[in-house]
Parts: sequence; structure tokens; C-alpha cells
Amino acid sequence: MALENERPLALLGDTAAMEAACQWFIYAAERLRANVLNSRTYPEAAGAGPGKRYEEEGWTDYTRERWRIWEEALKEARTKCQDERMWKLIDDALASLRRGMAND
Repeated sequence: MALENERPLALLGDTAAMEAACQWFIYAAERLRANVLNSRTYPEAAGAGPGKRYEEEGWTDYTRERWRIWEEALKEARTKCQDERMWKLIDDALASLRRGMAND
């Protein structure tokens, strides 16, 4: 959700939301990618719906498009981030995303 909300990524840099998103990818990228490849769907009540920026998409599933949006959001956040610790977390998250895609 942090990567899909309206808050500009430049302001997400050193926040708990960005850290949680990074940790999510670092520890679960392979499982998340499996969800993408299998078009796993969750009820919106389970919190799988999109953030406000993509509300019109109505997503309740994991899609390649959504994965691409997450990856691009992490890359953009990395370029705007001023915190060295967060740079490392974002870099680690991006590396996990790449590893998850290697199993396609």
C-alpha cells in the first residue's frame, strides 16, 4: 500500500511505511512473485486492494502490472531518498525483486 498511495515517493524515504514495504519484499519477494504468476486474488476486505493512487484499478490480486509499479516506485524512492540506511533497505528490496523474477 505504501508504494500505491498518493503520498509522493520523495516524502516516503525515511518512513516506517517505506521500511515495511522494503522488508516485505526482502523477506517475501519469491512468494509475492508466485502470487503474481498465479494471479492470486484476495478479498478486498483482506487489505489486498490498491492504494489511493490506483484506486480506479480495483485490484484485489497480484498482477505483473502491479509488480512493475512496485519495482518502479522503489527505484524512484531510491533516487529521492536522502537516508543512507534506507538506501540499503531499498537496494536490498530491489535485489529481492530481481531474484523473485529470476524464477519465472
